Amino acid sequence: LPWMKIRPHVRFSVILRIEQRGGSNVFNSKIIDLVIGLVMAYFAYDRLAAGSTGMGIFFIVLAALNLLAFFLKLKTDKDVQEKQL
Repeated sequence: LPWMKIRPHVRFSVILRIEQRGGSNVFNSKIIDLVIGLVMAYFAYDRLAAGSTGMGIFFIVLAALNLLAFFLKLKTDKDVQEKQL
C-alpha cells in the first residue's frame, strides 16, 4: 500500500491534523455512531428473534461498541467545553 511507505511519524502527524479540524465533523460522527448503534441493536434483536444466535451476539457487540463510542465522544466534548470556560 502506498500510504504504508510514509514514515510513521509523518503518518501520525497527518492523522493528528485531520482530528484537530473543525467541530462540525465531531458532531456528525457522534450522530453517526448513535444511528449505527441503534440500527445494529435492531439487527441484533431481529437475528436473535429469528434464531440466529451467533449473528445476534455479533450485532450486539457492534451496537455496544458504537454506543460506547458515542457516549465517550459526548463525555470528551463536555470535558473540553468545561476546560474552555
